[in-house]
Amino acid sequence: MTALETLANELLNTTFSVLLSEISGLKHRSISKIIGKPLEAIRVWLSAGRKSLADGMLASFDAFLLKGVLISTGRAL
Repeated sequence: MTALETLANELLNTTFSVLLSEISGLKHRSISKIIGKPLEAIRVWLSAGRKSLADGMLASFDAFLLKGVLISTGRAL
């Protein structure tokens, strides 16, 4: 498996873990059994996935606020 394939697989596992936890409401142990990975890996993926979601939402909100400021002041970037 190449480094790129490993990274892509890690992203898929993280995304799937967050979906199972946040959307389906499954507990960490259940997710571990479904995915077939150790419980500690699930915890790491959930932490990373939640942080990534929060960072993405904050970046989107910052961009929204910045756009509003630029429109109200008539300034351009």
